[in-house]
Amino acid sequence: MRRTGVVLAVVMRLTACSKSGDVSNGEGMLREFKYVGCEGDWEDESFAPEVLRKQEDAVTTYLVRHADTCGYDMGMDPGATLRGETLKLSYRLEASSEEMAACYCEYRARFKIATPGTPVRTVEVNGDEAKLSDGEAFR
Repeated sequence: MRRTGVVLAVVMRLTACSKSGDVSNGEGMLREFKYVGCEGDWEDESFAPEVLRKQEDAVTTYLVRHADTCGYDMGMDPGATLRGETLKLSYRLEASSEEMAACYCEYRARFKIATPGTPVRTVEVNGDEAKLSDGEAFR
């Protein structure tokens, strides 16, 4: 019975998500990046990322939602580049411990970029094509 309690505690710790409030200033077109954190288990059948876009004068905010292995608690090395009409957003997930879970969690990050002169028609997140929408809320 005691072993079951220990295993359950470890599993709960692995699937728990911590939030980071760290905000970093970017370079180039990236003005600001914030790793928002994990929102819990990924429940969508599709593993395609989603991006919400909000225009605010000379800065556009992109809120990213995507799946990855549970256990990450930091977002590092953000980047934003424009190739034609495709905005490529990227960052690296890191874990402060070596404990990872064999499930998928929903991660979120916010990118504020200088609004480009070229219209952005598509967005990629860490190399994956994302569903782009303006002003709709995530599920």
